[in-house]
Amino acid sequence: MKDKLKRQYLQINQSLSIVTNVSRHFFHPHLHSIQLVEPLEDWSYRVHSHSNFELIIPLRNTYKCSLNHQALNVPTGCFLMIQPGQLHQDFYTKEAPFRGVQFYLDDEEKTNASPLLFPPDFPPQEQVAPFSDFASKLCGMLFESVSLKLSDTVSDAVFSSLFWLLAESFQQELMQKTKDNTSENVLQYRINRLFQDFLEEDGFSMERLQLELQVSRRTLDHIFYRLYNAPPARAFQNFRCQLVRKFLLEHPESSLKDASELFHFNDQFSMSRSFRKIYGYPPSDVLKHPKDTESGKAQKIRKTTGTPKSQNRDI
Repeated sequence: MKDKLKRQYLQINQSLSIVTNVSRHFFHPHLHSIQLVEPLEDWSYRVHSHSNFELIIPLRNTYKCSLNHQALNVPTGCFLMIQPGQLHQDFYTKEAPFRGVQFYLDDEEKTNASPLLFPPDFPPQEQVAPFSDFASKLCGMLFESVSLKLSDTVSDAVFSSLFWLLAESFQQELMQKTKDNTSENVLQYRINRLFQDFLEEDGFSMERLQLELQVSRRTLDHIFYRLYNAPPARAFQNFRCQLVRKFLLEHPESSLKDASELFHFNDQFSMSRSFRKIYGYPPSDVLKHPKDTESGKAQKIRKTTGTPKSQNRDI
């Protein structure tokens, strides 16, 4: 089979490579309402959830609540950001007034789902963060702008500045939470691109894998067992067999000899032997299995494809 056809096929069929699920997502914060809450006695409000986000900013003493059934204390100098859908219960305490700011996020992509800041497994304790002096000044400006009944544009602008300042408080925690998954996706993408290069350049190279990834042989083996449940050479073999299956389904007129040459097997018999180990049937029977019906072993390998008693004053 001609080299030009081989290059064209490999360039078109890169869907087996893992790509990072990282895209820039834009949204805008909008103020909904603000309140000054001054409890007259100690009591517990009912468990509820909000359709909007809410900021809790203690003014004096410690604000207490539960969030998703976990008890939280928010001292002065800190704030709590509550996300829509979370279960929230206030434990009002005398002489512990606080400010409540409700807002929503407008998704620039206009999807049906409201943008959320925290993943489902984000610890509620991490939703409490320090409230800086500058944030306190912005919050004072926000309450003043609403109290003076300035335009919504002014209030929204002040709140937007406050929101992005507070959002930075969670950046490190959120980045740490996604660091491992993102790093593995990027690593797997690089390896799969190297596999593509090996096919185009007619040869698997352990040395090039180590050089490109800047790791020792032992570390390389550890990476491949973690990502592919196989050593490097076998992972590459599995990768080739996946491409063989895809090719034969898309080009039923092609022979096994064509496929073995395209993906650089020694011959069609060695290709068939490797293919059968993964899928449980020979490549000649691919058209009998148009759906992805791999063996259990193959499924492990296929990581290569992937009314409150308080004075609530609306300001």
